[in-house]
Amino acid sequence: MGNIYITQMVVDDVLTLDPSGKFQKVYAVTAAPSSPAISTPVADSQRTTSGAALTATLAGTTGKTTYIRGWRVTVAPIAASVSARLTITGLVGHDFSYEVAALVGALAQIGEDFGDTGIPASAANTSILVNVPALALATVSVNVWGYQL
Repeated sequence: MGNIYITQMVVDDVLTLDPSGKFQKVYAVTAAPSSPAISTPVADSQRTTSGAALTATLAGTTGKTTYIRGWRVTVAPIAASVSARLTITGLVGHDFSYEVAALVGALAQIGEDFGDTGIPASAANTSILVNVPALALATVSVNVWGYQL
């Protein structure tokens, strides 16, 4: 039998009765999925204090496909609420769209985690772009992460 390597695991602590009628702890261990071991992590972060439009980019690389695993946008509170459409382009199938807002008196955050496998770009050597529209005079930060394979 070969070796089993677990890079991350989830442990559920369960009480059960052993054959003698006493309680014992039983641990159910499952391996969590992860990005392929030969992948190269990629990320980008952008910020504006003037509310200007931003684009965070997972740049394409020759001979590799870029995958997006997640993104997050944070918008600081402003004087008058505004909203606009955020888009993610360069994905296989179609682009994604989300509504993002700047709120009066409250920090706004929006994002999505696409899991360990992520969503691939439409082709090798294709960049994935997270496009955040202009939001008045808000301070806006965008982060995107993924990998290339």
